[in-house]
Amino acid sequence: MDAGPFDVFRTATKPSTMDPGAAAAARAKGASVEPVLAVDLGTSNTVAVVRDGDGNTETVLFDGSPTLPSAVFAQPGKPLLTGRDALFSARADPERLEAHPKLRIDDVAVWLGAEVTVVEMLAAVLRRVAAETGTAFARVILTHPAAWDATRRAVLSRAAAQAGFAKVRLVPEPVAAAHYWEVEGPVALYDFGAGTFDVSVVAGTHVLAADGLTDLGGLDIDEAIIDALATTVEADEEARQSWSHLRSPRSASDRRAWRRFAEDIRTAKEALTRITETTVRIPLVDREVPLTRPQLEAIAEPLIRRTVATTRAALTTAGLTGAAGVFMVGGASRMPLVAAMLQRILGITPATTRQPELVVAQGALGVPFPAKAAASDAPPPLPHGDAIARGLLLRQAAEAMRRAAVAGRELELAGTPGPPPLPPRPKPDAHSAIWLLIGLIAAVAVGAVGVFVLVLWNASSS
Repeated sequence: MDAGPFDVFRTATKPSTMDPGAAAAARAKGASVEPVLAVDLGTSNTVAVVRDGDGNTETVLFDGSPTLPSAVFAQPGKPLLTGRDALFSARADPERLEAHPKLRIDDVAVWLGAEVTVVEMLAAVLRRVAAETGTAFARVILTHPAAWDATRRAVLSRAAAQAGFAKVRLVPEPVAAAHYWEVEGPVALYDFGAGTFDVSVVAGTHVLAADGLTDLGGLDIDEAIIDALATTVEADEEARQSWSHLRSPRSASDRRAWRRFAEDIRTAKEALTRITETTVRIPLVDREVPLTRPQLEAIAEPLIRRTVATTRAALTTAGLTGAAGVFMVGGASRMPLVAAMLQRILGITPATTRQPELVVAQGALGVPFPAKAAASDAPPPLPHGDAIARGLLLRQAAEAMRRAAVAGRELELAGTPGPPPLPPRPKPDAHSAIWLLIGLIAAVAVGAVGVFVLVLWNASSS
């Protein structure tokens, strides 16, 4: 039997998902605790966990799965679709899909056949979570990357309010993940997600150090695999042309083929955490190529090495030569090479669980909710709130210009005469060139005489 992906790291300790002392105290008094919903809105997938009045926890299922794709799809004149419904609808109209709304947190709005703000996209995902729970929770915990500034957190807060969540607490993802394990002393949280890599050194609810790579995530490993597969079509001219259409889609059918291909690459990568060899079909090129675990590890090794170096830097920043433990979260951390490199380079055997995607949401339930509500439960104003309207207008104008340019190009290709060309700029004749040269020589001569006179005047004065 092939070696499993969890053979190189130790089993994690029992998770702690209880608000410390709250549930026990409530049961001792014969009372129930207030139900809480914790949501980890991820780049590729969203996870939600609920704790009922008796202190029992349960993972919310979406179409029978503990993970909800964070994708949104803009239906013409209808509410946004989310999850697997969004991915399915994108097969017919891929331009209306945003597969990773969290990566657009700084964009204010995106064009999905119509203007859709980032707040609306995130709210649609959270609204889907609320619909699946079927319960109106008085307390909701939302996790976010530790590096998010006030502007990004405000976007998440407003999305929660738009989704109907009344009282919301925002918790940094590493703090939530640290509460999942019952350990003493500082721990390093290695969070390798789809869109970014984040590492934090956490002691209790305090983040001692935080670092990360915004340009590296599981999606970037997928891209590296695709780049490596390009070598399989380089020798065939016809295959190269089809590959060009796949990498730079020119039509809706090309874009549909690209989405299928990207999904197959991700599936193959995940399969290689369990088996040692699989096959990937390249659409349009119509070719099947083998992909092995050693090939995948050779492709991913330079990228993973960057995450390990960043982890070491975070430990140094926190003033530590080591940590009580290194705990891996995020779907991309499933790759066996990740644990092997952490152990080999840092000398620390990392720990994870069978479902690292659930760690942040489950751990968030262990973070105590403030005893007193904030002065105002209303979401904070967006620091760039005044710029939203301007941003939308600019995007609409840019889209109108793009459409006009496309229409003009189509008319040009169709042979429709366009505006008359500008007359060429007249070139100077030889006579004009001679007088120009004489003028330059005269100017230089006058300048030289002036310098000579100035020198004589200074000499006579001294």
